[in-house]
Amino acid sequence: MEIVISILGAISAILVAVIGAIFSNRNNTTLQLRKLKEEHYISYIEALHNLAASIGLK
Repeated sequence: MEIVISILGAISAILVAVIGAIFSNRNNTTLQLRKLKEEHYISYIEALHNLAASIGLK
């Protein structure tokens, strides 16, 4: 009986570790996507600013 409890404990520990890794990877991917969107948005705003500045100087 003790070996069954040990096996169930090990299986549940492995399962929890796998689920934690999946959620961590998903969260990391979401954060990277947000950072990429932020960088693209900043580049877009800079390009608009440069365009407006160059039109204003002419």
